[in-house]
Amino acid sequence: MEEIARGDFSAGYVQVVGSLVGQIPASSASPKTAEKYVPLITSGLGIVGIALSESHAGSDAGNPRMTARRTDDG
Repeated sequence: MEEIARGDFSAGYVQVVGSLVGQIPASSASPKTAEKYVPLITSGLGIVGIALSESHAGSDAGNPRMTARRTDDG
């Protein structure tokens, strides 16, 4: 894939986004949800996207510092 991406960045980008986004439901979703969406994502037939937003990290996906806190609303 690296060699292909040298000639066409979008080909490498599509592969990375598909792998990254496909990993989330594969490892975190219920088996029923994973069975439904992972094949679509990894085959390229599904449309996926990812957004990164942390004020201190920008687009550095390896450096999140977010914290989840339970509230009265959930």
